[in-house]
Amino acid sequence: MESVKKTAKYEILKKRSGRFAVKSLETKKWINGDEKAQCLSSEGFIKLPQKKVVEAPATEEVEAPAAEAPAAEAVEAPAAE
Repeated sequence: MESVKKTAKYEILKKRSGRFAVKSLETKKWINGDEKAQCLSSEGFIKLPQKKVVEAPATEEVEAPAAEAPAAEAVEAPAAE
């Protein structure tokens, strides 16, 4: 592996395959996952994809359900004679 860049916190190495490795200089351990991606993107070696923001559709006012219908619509009983 070839050393590409050293910072105060980590060292960036390039493998023969073209991929990058990041090693912490404080703990002497390899950095992986999101932390590795943040290190590489902050130094300009990779670009992280932008997250798409999905907006919630505007909700329309909903009419009252049929169970809450006014009493005027209720069926009346026939009048007694």
